[in-house]
Parts: sequence; structure tokens; C-alpha cells
Amino acid sequence: MKLKATDGKVAQLAGLSVDEMLLSLVEDCYGIGFADAMSYFYQLVLQTIETNPNIIGPLKPPVSGPDIKKYSHNGKIFIPTKKVDVPQDVDYSVWVVRGFYPSTAIPFKMVLSQIDRNWPTPIFTCKISMGTFGKAWVNVDAHPIREYVEEVAEKTLLDESVEDIKKPKKPGKKRVYKCMSPKGLALQKKKVKK
Repeated sequence: MKLKATDGKVAQLAGLSVDEMLLSLVEDCYGIGFADAMSYFYQLVLQTIETNPNIIGPLKPPVSGPDIKKYSHNGKIFIPTKKVDVPQDVDYSVWVVRGFYPSTAIPFKMVLSQIDRNWPTPIFTCKISMGTFGKAWVNVDAHPIREYVEEVAEKTLLDESVEDIKKPKKPGKKRVYKCMSPKGLALQKKKVKK
């Protein structure tokens, strides 16, 4: 795919890697087909390229020097970056967009990278995955669930209504998925229930 980069050069998008679960949820839950979903992500890539990189780029280059170390967490390496006023010459740029697929409650994360900005034809790669909070476990007391199951089974056997049975509630506080996008690109917000 050919597209225009921020510096006016004709760029090439090597491909989009999309989480299969994301596409399945969009199709199964909301009836949005593959072509429509991929068209949305392709348009989002084009809009993102028109903005400045928000993770690593000319205005947020990786910090360099003998005393700077790369940070590792759970097998991932993080390179510290610094914000500058004067654009720097960097080898690659990274944009991250976190948000919700339009008119749905399905979160996604898009990571767009441009490798070696000095090539005659800039090459972009894009990876789109389901948005996650990391490992978040919900610790549930099994006692209320066992009581609920037994009460439903008993009332079902006696052919009584199960509408008045108190249902167990999800414990803990709800975690908020924070949307993120480069400056100049609108946030991909969650569908608001009416």
C-alpha cells in the first residue's frame, strides 16, 4: 500500500497485523465485516501518520549516552525518551493509539512504526491488538456463587420463578481503559450508552 508520509515522501505500508480476536468480536458482537473493520484501521493509520509520533520520534528521541540504560520489565525493553523543542534526527518513529472501535465497547491498541526515516521510500509497519489492562485477576468468593447455583437449581426443579433470586456481584472496582493518541488525532472513545 502506498501512502504519503508527514515529510511529503511517498511511503509504503508493509502490512497490518491485526489480532484475530479483535476482528472476531467486532464481527460477532456488532455485525461489522472484515472489509469495514480493515478500512477503519487503514484510515486510522493514514490519520496517525499525519501527526507527530507520540512515543519515539523527532520531538521525542530516545535518550542516549554512556550512563543511560534500557529498562526491562517482564521481558519487554523500554528505551527512555526525552521531549525536545528542536526536531532531532532519529532512526525510527513510533506512534501508539489506544481507544475503542467506533460505536462499540471493544478496546484496541495500535502501534505504528517507521523504520529508518532516511530511506528513499519510508516503510511503516502496524500492529493492532486487543486493548488489555495487563494481568488483572478478579478474586471471587465461591460461597455466594455456590448458594446462587443451588437456589436456582432448587427453584427450577420446583418450577418456581428465579427472577427474585439475588445474584452475586462482581467484586472490586472497575478498571478504566485510558484512551491515547498522538497530538492532532482525535481520541477513539468508547460508545456512550443512551
